[in-house]
Amino acid sequence: MPGVTTSQAHVGDVARVMDGFVDHRLISTVGNHDSVLVYVARDSDSDTVSTTKALRSSFLDLAKKYPALAFQEVGADNEFTMQSINGVLQNLGEGIVLTAIVLLLFLHVWRSAIVVLIAIPASLLATFFVVWMLGFTIDVLSLMGLSLTIGILVDDSIVVIENITRHREMGKHAEDAAIAGRSEIGGAAIAITLVDVVVFAPIAFMSGIIGQYMKEFGLVIVCATLFSLLVSFTLTPLLAAKWAVLRRPRPVSNRNPLGRTVGAFLRWFEWVKVGYHDHYLPRALRRPALVFFGSGALVVAAIGLLFVPL
Repeated sequence: MPGVTTSQAHVGDVARVMDGFVDHRLISTVGNHDSVLVYVARDSDSDTVSTTKALRSSFLDLAKKYPALAFQEVGADNEFTMQSINGVLQNLGEGIVLTAIVLLLFLHVWRSAIVVLIAIPASLLATFFVVWMLGFTIDVLSLMGLSLTIGILVDDSIVVIENITRHREMGKHAEDAAIAGRSEIGGAAIAITLVDVVVFAPIAFMSGIIGQYMKEFGLVIVCATLFSLLVSFTLTPLLAAKWAVLRRPRPVSNRNPLGRTVGAFLRWFEWVKVGYHDHYLPRALRRPALVFFGSGALVVAAIGLLFVPL
């Protein structure tokens, strides 16, 4: 560049170089061969996957440039990170499938099940946006938080869509049922969400080294839980009013295998409900002492399991 003076610095200018032999003080071998181990760590503002990809590309270029040397990757955190990501995706898929089955069995309306299933990716996408805004990365702690929230993300939407469906079965218009169902159950949904928030929010603000590690974990769970509440108050009633409950739910048909399966489950569930209401609950109310001491014995037995050697 014009106006810039360049000069060369030699090793002899800053150190004394001697041709000699020094005993090994640190021996490193890979596959019974003497090796030079190079450990590369990523910056705090980068991620493991992209760093590992760039390093592998660089070492491929070095291997072509110096064919007399053998370059071998001993280990990388990239594989563990990808396994964690795949685990979260697997949990997400399992959560969606199991949620759909449960909703079909209890609500027996496939459109309502689809509405609740939309709440999971909607809440996760909003959570990823906050993670990006806060400068967090996709690591073990954030993935662990997302894994724990898979089951939490559908709680609010389930209670809201169930109440909207009940109002629609009472004969209300679709939009009126959505407004009434959401308003009626709003307090319970907020309480459910705030319980999770007050449990995990203190984890995000712990002091010391542990607090720095757990900050990302706690904030991811809190953000995902709050977004699930927002989705249940906005997107879920909207989809219910405009699509899911436009038509009043019809009785389960026995003309197809799915209808017969749902019908059999509903009959079994009704049998369990009647048995509990007409037989077991009255017997328990007539014997309060037995119920009290029996519950206490179960609690003591559960605590005793902590002291059982593994």
